[in-house]
Amino acid sequence: TNTNTNSNDQNKENESEQNKKKTSLKVLWQRYGLVGIGTYLGVYVITLGGIYILFENGAISAAGVIKSIETYVSKDKADEEPTMIGKYTKSLQDNAKAGNFVLAWLTTKLTEPIRALITLVLTPRIARILGRVPRV
Repeated sequence: TNTNTNSNDQNKENESEQNKKKTSLKVLWQRYGLVGIGTYLGVYVITLGGIYILFENGAISAAGVIKSIETYVSKDKADEEPTMIGKYTKSLQDNAKAGNFVLAWLTTKLTEPIRALITLVLTPRIARILGRVPRV
């Protein structure tokens, strides 16, 4: 029962974080329009590209990340079928570039709160540089 309560609390926190993110991005769109969305996409592409390059050059161990993901995903699920990650791990290891891209994408997803914050900080500055006045 305690596990269910913790799981419910965690789900509520995740929903709350998602609502905050949607709200802040909605406000960003309403105030700055395409400048806000462009800034968000720019931060996303730079993050994804940077992490991919780190995987490609071996600065981040792809094998270590895969092992961590498998351990996290398979925790408490020993009796169930292989996870989605488990089914594709071999394919990703055989095709290094595709594997590195998928891992970079997954890692980039983990940086969402930081990227949203960076976007919220950068957008007004970029709008000012471009001569765009925020909508009220």
